[in-house]
Amino acid sequence: MWKKYILCIALVSFLIMITGGCSPGFLSDLYPVRDSIPDQKQDEIAEFTTAGNEDIETGTGSDDHWIYVHVCGCVKNPGLYRLKEGSRIDAAIRAAGGFSKEADEKSVNLALPVKDGTQIEVLSASVSEEKNSSRDSRINLNLAQKEDLMTLNGIGENRALAIIAYREEHGGFSSVEELKEVEGIGDGIYQKIKNAIKI
Repeated sequence: MWKKYILCIALVSFLIMITGGCSPGFLSDLYPVRDSIPDQKQDEIAEFTTAGNEDIETGTGSDDHWIYVHVCGCVKNPGLYRLKEGSRIDAAIRAAGGFSKEADEKSVNLALPVKDGTQIEVLSASVSEEKNSSRDSRINLNLAQKEDLMTLNGIGENRALAIIAYREEHGGFSSVEELKEVEGIGDGIYQKIKNAIKI
């Protein structure tokens, strides 16, 4: 009887030794948790952070601070990419392998911050040229430089800078009406220029 008892103890000890018990590490080996982004993208994407954001760049930021963006058009690897919160369009383009040979690099503003769920489309040079030839004269609030904004009625240097600061802080304008949210621009000025602006 005692031989069976010793044999049973030895068998249980052996099983515990080879399996590592029921520790979380053992279970994770059986059921590894994988990110939705391919493994080969992880190291590349992790480095794409906002310049000057020390909390993110040094890796001390929360792992929950991620956004997903769709990069399409004339890039080398179109697709869905995970970036650190606060990243700019430049990071998304680099995550997608950079511009393709057909790309019109001026069709996107690399300095703009990106929001979660943003789609970034890089136009080809031919499509961009076609659009430019038929382009209206309205000012694009998300692309215009200070000098362009100052051509609008009632927009001086200070208000132009306020517009640029607002779009950088909020990741661009989602509608022309959002211009009224900019400090110093009320409904009166908006009504004067609403037909001269676009997004």
